[in-house]
Amino acid sequence: YTGCSFEGYHYGYGGVFNAVYSADDNKNALNLTLCDCSFRNNAAKYGGSIYLSGYGHNINLDARHCAFEDNAATTGGAVWAQDANIHLLDCSLIGNQYLNAEVDSPNGGALALYNCSADLDGCLIAGNSSGGEGAGIFCAIAPFKTLIMENCTVIGNVSTVDEGISLGFAKTDF
Repeated sequence: YTGCSFEGYHYGYGGVFNAVYSADDNKNALNLTLCDCSFRNNAAKYGGSIYLSGYGHNINLDARHCAFEDNAATTGGAVWAQDANIHLLDCSLIGNQYLNAEVDSPNGGALALYNCSADLDGCLIAGNSSGGEGAGIFCAIAPFKTLIMENCTVIGNVSTVDEGISLGFAKTDF
């Protein structure tokens, strides 16, 4: 998708995009590629704009020059991903938040990443909020998975537990 605008979508899993690997996919990669797209005022139970679940298989998100603003979910205000590869280049994640709902883990105001490898380069993560850990990013990393951030700015994120970034299930601030 190039040059698209997604605004006001509401869905249970991924306000705009819901990509789940299934056994019928024959181990083919699922790829979501976005360039110069905007996601605003979308909402979902998980992943206000995007929900990805690879179930241990190859699922990829490549977003370049995209804006994720004012999206909401019970966890992963903009993006919720499990068993996925995430690449964000020059993206802004601003004003995303968790919905005030009773859930076990209201983590990740902008990004909630579980067992993912993620590479963020030149991203602005600002003004996001969470009712749990990782106001900007919550990342529970399994062995052999990585979170790489280069030239990113993480500022003004607020949660009831910590600010900025939370790795694993322990508080970690940068």
